[in-house]
Amino acid sequence: MLPSASIAADFGTAVGVFAGTIAVVGFLAHAAPVLRGASDGEVRQATVVGGLTGFIASVFVVVLSALAG
Repeated sequence: MLPSASIAADFGTAVGVFAGTIAVVGFLAHAAPVLRGASDGEVRQATVVGGLTGFIASVFVVVLSALAG
């Protein structure tokens, strides 16, 4: 296999991990404020905090994967 294809596959996997983790953690973080009827600002803030938390978690996953592999 060409080295560029391997790099592209690894990059695609990393992007998928980032996107999925940010989306899922952001959704989970905003679920509680929505269910208790919080204001729009509180829901947006919870979503942003959840997305940033997901981003940090995915950085750890990708870095650990790169170090292990």
